[in-house]
Amino acid sequence: MVEVTFGHLEASDLKQAASLVGRAFRDNPVTIAANHRGPYRRIRGAEGTLGIGLGMLEGPQLVARRGGWIVGVCGAAPPGTCRLPLSKSVRLIPGALAGGPGTVVRMMRFLNQSEKHDPEEPHWHLGPVAVEPALQGMSVGSQLLERFCEGMDEMGDLAYLDTDKPENVRFYGRFGFVVVEQDEIIGIPYWFMRREPRE
Repeated sequence: MVEVTFGHLEASDLKQAASLVGRAFRDNPVTIAANHRGPYRRIRGAEGTLGIGLGMLEGPQLVARRGGWIVGVCGAAPPGTCRLPLSKSVRLIPGALAGGPGTVVRMMRFLNQSEKHDPEEPHWHLGPVAVEPALQGMSVGSQLLERFCEGMDEMGDLAYLDTDKPENVRFYGRFGFVVVEQDEIIGIPYWFMRREPRE
């Protein structure tokens, strides 16, 4: 278990957090499907789109730090804010262009298809959740999720997420998330999960 401290993402942290998210999502199936180029371009594409998206999330975002460096990120969109209006979606395009024009097209298709699965009732949309690759499997993600879920329980709020990795389904299941739908998005199997607040 790696010892970390927890706090909120500051505006001055966004570049470092975006870089972390890019490295963590480099080999995710959807990142590979959206960006057919090599690992470096996938990092840049994920860093651009997910990092910019992280900066657009409203409310405080949770981070884990070790030695002054961000080693984990737990982003979540508060109720009513996870469906990006067109004015915000277009702000993701410059980051996606790091992967080439085809990446932009696939990213917009992904956003359009995934939003159709969002619950109608108020919910927190979890993501991105990312841990420095060298520290994955050392409880950083678990500690972030514990804090996130404690907050959901205190507020009595529903949490929701989508993931493209079956191992993530098992991971989130440990925190009370259950699969409510499965679908293919841009040709990738996707799982949609929700978590009711615990009393």
